[in-house]
Amino acid sequence: MNVEEAEPKIATELPITSTDAEGKPKIDQPLFLRKAYAMINSCAAELGGWSSAGTSFAVHNPDEFAEKVIPTFYRHSNWASFVRQLNFYGFRKIKTEEFLNAET
Repeated sequence: MNVEEAEPKIATELPITSTDAEGKPKIDQPLFLRKAYAMINSCAAELGGWSSAGTSFAVHNPDEFAEKVIPTFYRHSNWASFVRQLNFYGFRKIKTEEFLNAET
């Protein structure tokens, strides 16, 4: 399954709502997005990873991804629930051809 972000630069487009200890603006990102980002960064390459452009990611084996990766970040291993949350945050499934063309 290939998933593409609706807005490629989520981190820069979220509103600044607070400041850090040094008074610098801090961007508050939803916990789900922080965990999803860490999950894709840390999973084995045979399970999934980012496109070369970094604007989308692919999960090569959803069943194994749900069994091995999702439970390390969430209290469940439900693939459908994970996809539902991705959709809520603007991620969309794309066709394999589109994903492969984006790589070049």
